[in-house]
Amino acid sequence: MLKKIITLLLIIMGLGLFSGCSSGIWFKVGYEGKGYDNRFVYTDANGDDEGVYNLVRVINSFDELKVLCDESNNPAFIDESSKFSSNLSKKIREYDETFFVEKSLIIYSFTASNTGVSYNIKGLVIENEELLLDIRKKETNGNFIPIETPWVFLIEVKKADIKSITNIKTK
Repeated sequence: MLKKIITLLLIIMGLGLFSGCSSGIWFKVGYEGKGYDNRFVYTDANGDDEGVYNLVRVINSFDELKVLCDESNNPAFIDESSKFSSNLSKKIREYDETFFVEKSLIIYSFTASNTGVSYNIKGLVIENEELLLDIRKKETNGNFIPIETPWVFLIEVKKADIKSITNIKTK
């Protein structure tokens, strides 16, 4: 019995050791949301939506964040917008100059084709000079309407961990 317990403990410790041998990239998902209040969009000359803005981008400064929000019609910094008080807008405004001293923000925005699918960020991996976002998809059982649904992730990372990155992809 004692041998079994020791073997089990060694297996658990070994699994813990291997899980600790990741790419060494510290990250935190600062925001995760789906729905039409959670998006970056293109608009036409009349201000009508042309579609969801699918992007993966590293933001290294507060000014870059403001420019991206302006370019993609995100209302985080537009007081008059009806979406100014959305959860995403509130979260974006939390990222200030102090945050960007040692950290960067990865914004991953995309469209899911089904409301019954959820996603999460499992990890970040560096291969050569490319950062791979390990995205996990989970489908819920049941009948769901196949409606395109915007998703947004705000992923906080240490600048030092991604300084050599030249490209970002999802896997």
